[in-house]
Amino acid sequence: AALCYLRKSRKPEAIILLAAIFTDNILVRMSVASGVLRSHRMLRHPHVLPLSCVGIRPPLSNKIRLSTSHQRHLTSNITMTERYKLHWTVPASHLVATKDAVSKSGAGVYDEGKYIQVAFQITGQGQFMPVAAAGAVPHTGAVDQLEQLLEYKVEVMCAGRDVAKAAVAALKSAHPFEVPAYEVYKLEDI
Repeated sequence: AALCYLRKSRKPEAIILLAAIFTDNILVRMSVASGVLRSHRMLRHPHVLPLSCVGIRPPLSNKIRLSTSHQRHLTSNITMTERYKLHWTVPASHLVATKDAVSKSGAGVYDEGKYIQVAFQITGQGQFMPVAAAGAVPHTGAVDQLEQLLEYKVEVMCAGRDVAKAAVAALKSAHPFEVPAYEVYKLEDI
Protein backbone atom coordinates (compact mmCIF):
# COMPACT_ATOMS: atom_id res chain seq x y z
CA ALA A 1 0.00 0.00 0.00
CA ALA A 2 1.24 3.50 -0.72
CA LEU A 3 0.26 6.92 0.57
CA CYS A 4 1.56 9.89 -1.42
CA TYR A 5 1.13 13.63 -1.51
CA LEU A 6 2.79 16.53 -3.29
CA ARG A 7 4.12 19.60 -1.53
CA LYS A 8 5.56 22.79 -3.01
CA SER A 9 9.13 23.60 -2.11
CA ARG A 10 10.52 26.98 -1.12
CA LYS A 11 11.91 27.01 -4.64
CA PRO A 12 8.96 27.61 -6.96
CA GLU A 13 10.41 25.37 -9.71
CA ALA A 14 10.76 22.34 -7.42
CA ILE A 15 8.01 19.95 -6.46
CA ILE A 16 8.64 17.55 -3.58
CA LEU A 17 6.93 14.21 -3.48
CA LEU A 18 6.57 12.67 -0.04
CA ALA A 19 5.58 9.05 0.06
CA ALA A 20 5.07 6.54 2.79
CA ILE A 21 5.24 2.99 1.52
CA PHE A 22 4.47 -0.03 3.65
CA THR A 23 6.64 -2.93 2.47
CA ASP A 24 6.71 -6.06 4.60
CA ASN A 25 5.47 -4.04 7.60
CA ILE A 26 8.38 -1.61 7.32
CA LEU A 27 7.52 2.04 6.87
CA VAL A 28 9.66 3.59 4.16
CA ARG A 29 9.61 7.35 3.85
CA MET A 30 10.92 8.89 0.66
CA SER A 31 11.38 12.41 -0.52
CA VAL A 32 12.01 13.23 -4.16
CA ALA A 33 13.21 16.78 -4.91
CA SER A 34 14.85 17.97 -8.11
CA GLY A 35 15.54 14.38 -9.19
CA VAL A 36 17.28 13.30 -5.95
CA LEU A 37 15.82 10.55 -3.75
CA ARG A 38 16.50 10.82 -0.01
CA SER A 39 15.22 8.31 2.50
CA HIS A 40 15.28 7.32 6.16
CA ARG A 41 15.20 3.62 5.13
CA MET A 42 16.04 2.91 1.50
CA LEU A 43 14.47 0.28 -0.68
CA ARG A 44 16.77 -2.45 -1.84
CA HIS A 45 16.63 -1.46 -5.51
CA PRO A 46 14.85 1.89 -5.72
CA HIS A 47 16.21 2.54 -9.21
CA VAL A 48 13.97 -0.25 -10.53
CA LEU A 49 10.94 0.66 -8.43
CA PRO A 50 8.17 1.62 -10.85
CA LEU A 51 7.27 5.10 -9.71
CA SER A 52 3.66 4.62 -10.75
CA CYS A 53 3.30 2.25 -7.77
CA VAL A 54 3.83 5.16 -5.41
CA GLY A 55 1.31 7.34 -7.18
CA ILE A 56 3.57 9.20 -9.62
CA ARG A 57 2.27 9.24 -13.15
CA PRO A 58 4.11 10.23 -16.32
CA PRO A 59 5.41 12.76 -17.29
CA LEU A 60 6.60 13.47 -13.69
CA SER A 61 7.95 9.93 -13.27
CA ASN A 62 9.99 10.30 -16.47
CA LYS A 63 11.75 13.35 -15.02
CA ILE A 64 12.90 11.57 -11.85
CA ARG A 65 16.21 9.85 -12.51
CA LEU A 66 18.88 8.51 -10.17
CA SER A 67 22.57 8.71 -11.03
CA THR A 68 24.71 5.57 -10.84
CA SER A 69 26.31 6.84 -7.63
CA HIS A 70 22.86 7.32 -6.06
CA GLN A 71 21.86 3.81 -7.19
CA ARG A 72 24.91 2.31 -5.44
CA HIS A 73 24.28 4.43 -2.34
CA LEU A 74 20.61 3.51 -2.03
CA THR A 75 20.81 0.07 -0.44
CA SER A 76 19.51 -1.26 2.82
CA ASN A 77 18.83 -4.33 4.86
CA ILE A 78 15.21 -4.52 3.69
CA THR A 79 14.87 -7.84 1.91
CA MET A 80 12.35 -8.43 -0.81
CA THR A 81 10.60 -11.80 -0.95
CA GLU A 82 12.36 -14.23 -3.27
CA ARG A 83 10.15 -15.30 -6.14
CA TYR A 84 10.13 -18.62 -7.96
CA LYS A 85 8.30 -19.87 -11.03
CA LEU A 86 7.09 -23.48 -11.01
CA HIS A 87 6.35 -25.16 -14.37
CA TRP A 88 4.97 -28.65 -14.78
CA THR A 89 3.32 -30.84 -17.39
CA VAL A 90 0.29 -32.96 -16.62
CA PRO A 91 -2.27 -35.01 -18.58
CA ALA A 92 -5.68 -33.38 -18.97
CA SER A 93 -7.21 -35.91 -16.56
CA HIS A 94 -5.21 -34.45 -13.63
CA LEU A 95 -4.98 -30.78 -14.62
CA VAL A 96 -7.50 -29.50 -12.07
CA ALA A 97 -6.24 -31.74 -9.27
CA THR A 98 -2.61 -30.59 -9.64
CA LYS A 99 -3.56 -26.91 -9.91
CA ASP A 100 -5.76 -27.17 -6.82
CA ALA A 101 -3.05 -28.92 -4.81
CA VAL A 102 -0.38 -26.40 -5.82
CA SER A 103 -2.72 -23.46 -5.08
CA LYS A 104 -3.57 -24.82 -1.63
CA SER A 105 0.17 -24.90 -0.86
CA GLY A 106 0.28 -21.10 -1.25
CA ALA A 107 1.49 -20.78 -4.84
CA GLY A 108 -0.25 -18.58 -7.39
CA VAL A 109 -0.79 -15.63 -5.04
CA TYR A 110 -0.34 -12.12 -6.45
CA ASP A 111 -0.57 -8.58 -5.14
CA GLU A 112 -0.50 -9.46 -1.43
CA GLY A 113 -3.39 -11.90 -1.72
CA LYS A 114 -5.70 -9.78 -3.84
CA TYR A 115 -5.49 -12.52 -6.48
CA ILE A 116 -5.19 -16.24 -5.74
CA GLN A 117 -5.05 -19.40 -7.87
CA VAL A 118 -3.22 -17.43 -10.58
CA ALA A 119 -1.79 -19.77 -13.21
CA PHE A 120 -1.00 -19.94 -16.91
CA GLN A 121 -1.52 -23.08 -18.97
CA ILE A 122 -1.03 -24.18 -22.55
CA THR A 123 -1.68 -27.48 -24.30
CA GLY A 124 0.92 -29.54 -26.09
CA GLN A 125 1.87 -33.05 -27.00
CA GLY A 126 4.13 -34.91 -24.60
CA GLN A 127 5.94 -38.14 -25.21
CA PHE A 128 7.84 -40.74 -23.21
CA MET A 129 8.86 -44.38 -23.34
CA PRO A 130 8.63 -46.41 -20.12
CA VAL A 131 11.58 -48.82 -19.97
CA ALA A 132 10.76 -52.28 -18.61
CA ALA A 133 14.40 -53.13 -17.84
CA ALA A 134 14.63 -50.03 -15.64
CA GLY A 135 11.52 -51.04 -13.68
CA ALA A 136 9.10 -48.39 -15.02
CA VAL A 137 5.47 -48.80 -14.00
CA PRO A 138 3.63 -46.24 -16.14
CA HIS A 139 0.30 -44.67 -15.23
CA THR A 140 -0.38 -44.23 -18.93
CA GLY A 141 0.97 -46.25 -21.85
CA ALA A 142 2.78 -49.56 -22.11
CA VAL A 143 6.39 -50.44 -21.25
CA ASP A 144 8.93 -50.31 -24.07
CA GLN A 145 6.51 -48.43 -26.35
CA LEU A 146 6.63 -44.74 -27.21
CA GLU A 147 3.61 -42.99 -25.72
CA GLN A 148 2.30 -39.65 -26.99
CA LEU A 149 -0.51 -37.82 -25.27
CA LEU A 150 -2.16 -34.45 -24.88
CA GLU A 151 -0.71 -32.64 -21.86
CA TYR A 152 -0.94 -29.25 -20.27
CA LYS A 153 2.04 -27.15 -19.27
CA VAL A 154 1.15 -25.07 -16.23
CA GLU A 155 3.13 -22.32 -14.53
CA VAL A 156 2.58 -20.50 -11.25
CA MET A 157 4.48 -17.94 -9.18
CA CYS A 158 5.72 -18.88 -5.71
CA ALA A 159 6.49 -16.13 -3.20
CA GLY A 160 9.43 -17.50 -1.22
CA ARG A 161 11.49 -20.66 -1.14
CA ASP A 162 9.23 -22.35 1.43
CA VAL A 163 6.17 -21.82 -0.77
CA ALA A 164 8.06 -23.22 -3.79
CA LYS A 165 9.08 -26.33 -1.81
CA ALA A 166 5.52 -26.83 -0.54
CA ALA A 167 4.17 -26.39 -4.08
CA VAL A 168 6.54 -29.05 -5.45
CA ALA A 169 5.56 -31.45 -2.66
CA ALA A 170 1.86 -30.84 -3.37
CA LEU A 171 2.44 -31.33 -7.10
CA LYS A 172 4.20 -34.66 -6.53
CA SER A 173 1.36 -35.92 -4.34
CA ALA A 174 -1.38 -34.94 -6.82
CA HIS A 175 0.39 -35.88 -10.08
CA PRO A 176 -0.45 -39.29 -11.60
CA PHE A 177 3.05 -40.03 -12.95
CA GLU A 178 5.78 -41.83 -10.97
CA VAL A 179 8.11 -38.91 -11.65
CA PRO A 180 6.32 -35.72 -12.69
CA ALA A 181 8.10 -33.44 -15.12
CA TYR A 182 8.55 -30.06 -13.42
CA GLU A 183 10.99 -27.16 -13.29
CA VAL A 184 11.56 -24.43 -10.70
CA TYR A 185 13.23 -21.14 -11.63
CA LYS A 186 14.39 -18.44 -9.24
CA LEU A 187 13.34 -15.03 -10.55
CA GLU A 188 15.24 -11.77 -10.27
CA ASP A 189 14.11 -8.16 -10.44
CA ILE A 190 15.73 -6.31 -13.31
